[in-house]
Amino acid sequence: MSKTLKKITAVILVLQLLFTMFIFNVSANELINAKSVNYDDQIAPCWNNVMTTTLVLGFSDDQSKIEAVIRLCGVSGTKYKNGTIKIDRYTGSSWVNVKTWSNQSGSSSVFYFTSTTLTALSNVKYRLTIEITAYNGSSSEVISLSKTSTNS
Repeated sequence: MSKTLKKITAVILVLQLLFTMFIFNVSANELINAKSVNYDDQIAPCWNNVMTTTLVLGFSDDQSKIEAVIRLCGVSGTKYKNGTIKIDRYTGSSWVNVKTWSNQSGSSSVFYFTSTTLTALSNVKYRLTIEITAYNGSSSEVISLSKTSTNS
């Protein structure tokens, strides 16, 4: 192999190494946030109109407020209608509704919902659920998801 070819190969390898280092650069905050999400129940069905779903149910830093986030990302052209979002509290041996939001809809391919105003009780299990219709042209499907978390 000629000296020129060796130099070119060395430069390419160094550039590839540098490029790889920048791609996988993760900040400390991203690692902390990733560790704070519970991934225990991340098995999810596949839908035709929705590509990714995110449900986060947590509590404020002082544990006094329920923090709920729902994000549905659909294929281009997907819209949402007839949505019901609920937060329930487990009391004794049954679920009791804390708050319901009805007739939720969205006209873009990303449906986003957030709530941070509900009071949280200590050592209580909560459940966040959504049932919403995702439609795209003549194709529609009901998306049903839930997430539980305990305020401890």
